[in-house]
Amino acid sequence: MKKITLMLIISVFFIFSSTTVFAETSGIKQSVYSSKKGIFIPSQEVGANGVLYITTNSKLVALNSNGSVKFEYPLVKGSNNSQVILGKDGVIYVMSNQIVALNPDGKEKWRSSANVSVGWISLKLSPDQQTIYVSNYHGLSGGGYDVNDGFKLFAINTTDGSIKWSVNGNYIILKVREGGTIYINEKKEFNKTVFLALNQDGTTKWQREYAEREYAEREFAEGVGATVASDGTLYYSSIEQKKIVALDSNGNEKWSFDVSADGYKGSARVTAVDDGVIVKKNNLVKLDTAGNVVWTIDKDIFLSPMALNSKNLLIAFEHNRGYNGIHFIDKSGNIKWSLQNGSLEGVSKDGQNIYATVKNVLSSYNAEDGSINWSVKLNDPNYAYMYNLAPDQGYVYVADNIGSLYKIRDSINIVINGSVQNYEQPPLIKNGSTLVPLRAIFETLGAKVEWNSETQSVKATKGNKTITLKIDSNTASVNEKQITLEQAPTIINDKTMVPVRFVTESFGGDVKWDSDTRTVNITAGK
Repeated sequence: MKKITLMLIISVFFIFSSTTVFAETSGIKQSVYSSKKGIFIPSQEVGANGVLYITTNSKLVALNSNGSVKFEYPLVKGSNNSQVILGKDGVIYVMSNQIVALNPDGKEKWRSSANVSVGWISLKLSPDQQTIYVSNYHGLSGGGYDVNDGFKLFAINTTDGSIKWSVNGNYIILKVREGGTIYINEKKEFNKTVFLALNQDGTTKWQREYAEREYAEREFAEGVGATVASDGTLYYSSIEQKKIVALDSNGNEKWSFDVSADGYKGSARVTAVDDGVIVKKNNLVKLDTAGNVVWTIDKDIFLSPMALNSKNLLIAFEHNRGYNGIHFIDKSGNIKWSLQNGSLEGVSKDGQNIYATVKNVLSSYNAEDGSINWSVKLNDPNYAYMYNLAPDQGYVYVADNIGSLYKIRDSINIVINGSVQNYEQPPLIKNGSTLVPLRAIFETLGAKVEWNSETQSVKATKGNKTITLKIDSNTASVNEKQITLEQAPTIINDKTMVPVRFVTESFGGDVKWDSDTRTVNITAGK
């Protein structure tokens, strides 16, 4: 269980309606790795050039996007080694009884002396990337603990692995905010919990202590019994007080919301969103930042601790005798669409797609309307986990129960003047736009290409037409006239990807999309 506690993937089992039709050949599956000792994919991060990091019970493996092994690093067998964090500078932090920092080439940068070989592990990297925080803790399901058992919170310098400070305690790290405040939950005894905010130097900024006899182990994990909003407000669910409590960034109570009015007796889940908090009790309720009810959905559903996209599309699950389903909810509390009877496997990091299975068929769905992007049949119906790790690279990973790892991508076909195109970096759809490799499409259309590495921009000329695009910019130009793009050019696996419709039509060509065969048919201009 502890091998996957940091994953943002939620797997809940349903069975799809028999009216759903699957095009089982529209996705492409490629075997990329196998391990007899089993595979764990502990991180939602994919490094530069699409490098994926996986762990077995004895090593960390870095895989290139083509499935070749970049490097392997041995881990202490049986250690708490399934947690990996990638820094913005490409440094890899991995657990192997101690925290180890690896350079992007797999060579050890440092090994911390902080020993976290017992208990559960909580791991966070500070927003400024200067400190990595790690704690090992006891769930307390069997009673109290002794500080001499080795439970501590460490602050470790990411430059050299030295310990900045440490404190004894049974801590779960909830969040590290910009500015350095660390929010933690401490279980001191079986019937007592403490919320603390620590300063960057480890001193206590504030603390609040509560008696919570009924809480089971790890109940106050982020997004379950407690959650921290971007403004520093800490929301938590109190069984003893039968209410949701909001504490401001100084630890003072802002407001509370009664959850016992309709006879609810359990532990309400809380999930912070940009403009308030979502509360799950017998129904689903959204409260604003002042504690006022914004909307209520009268269904016994619970919320995944992730908003799907910038429009605050939320995902919730329902388990009732008469209905099992997955609901997609807009910011006004309306259910936009639902999937009845299936297994939800993951959500893309850009919020564009969700992934679900029925038996051994995996499908990608458009998050906005539920339409199917692609489907693929898996050989092993007893696959263990589906990992949506690289949506920007256009593919997902599946690991099965026997230690095999597969890469699955959409099969988008590009046909120019009747000729099928083959690209080293496959096309992908992002924000409704099909992206293709820049140089390949321009040269096929007969355009001359100039790349400016300093400005990260490209100029293409054909006849009397010149178009200019810039990486990560939604503004392009055609003969110096500015055009707004729905999707900016981007770099994937060292390939510059551009929107094919804009490029083709700018040079006088015609583009048609065949949704049945997922084919872009292009007639090039003269």
